Amino acid sequence: MDDANACLLPPSRLRQRLDRIQTLAARHLLDERLDGSTWRLGYAAMAEAELRALVDAEKDCCGFLDFQLRRDGRRIELAITAPADQDAFTRHLLDHFRGREQPAMEGCGRAACGCA
Repeated sequence: MDDANACLLPPSRLRQRLDRIQTLAARHLLDERLDGSTWRLGYAAMAEAELRALVDAEKDCCGFLDFQLRRDGRRIELAITAPADQDAFTRHLLDHFRGREQPAMEGCGRAACGCA
């Protein structure tokens, strides 16, 4: 994996974070759409505080992604823009935000992504 697209969390904390993201999506994700290299994810407004906390945490460990939050009536939209050269970890992380956790990745080769 390109170090520019590396998560800075240790594997145990990464697993906890991914579980938290997946749970939030399972409970509150309303819709999703891909707009170029940006996923636009609509969550129920009641998840705003938790979503903001997650996004703040993700900005610290995954600086290669751009996160934008926007309140829109009774929902909050999270826009995640990924680099054009998405690797397996980036797709794996985005799948968690989309509520589409995939089985353990193969071939990542880096302990930092939680799959090695």
